[in-house]
Amino acid sequence: MQKKPFIIAGQGIILGKAEKEFIQFAEKSGIPVAWTVLGMSAIPTNHPQAVGMVGMHGNYGPNILTNECDVLIAVGMRFDDRVTGRLDQYAKQARIIHLDIDKAEINKNVKVEVPVLGNCKETLPLLTQLIAPRTTF
Repeated sequence: MQKKPFIIAGQGIILGKAEKEFIQFAEKSGIPVAWTVLGMSAIPTNHPQAVGMVGMHGNYGPNILTNECDVLIAVGMRFDDRVTGRLDQYAKQARIIHLDIDKAEINKNVKVEVPVLGNCKETLPLLTQLIAPRTTF
């Protein structure tokens, strides 16, 4: 069981009009949420689980969480260099779960342990049903 999971929200949530489904997933899981530059409006910045933006234009805290988490759940995002920085140092300790509609993005830059290919609007409700409710991590 994960002890320090972390979610990163990307633009795929917004393009898929899946903000509501994403927030339901995040709230049921109780996991802290960060976002990419293009995923910024996937969750309100004042949401209790929101920790800020990751990457070179992001905040210190979320970048530290990326490299301390044991499970990283990437939703609708690309692992580009603005997010990862040096690939040889990016989230090496984490099991990575990557949900994306674009098959070409899965395992493109970062090795993913659990690939989930699908549209966020359709896939997130199915994943939400599978997780046990938690309020904090």
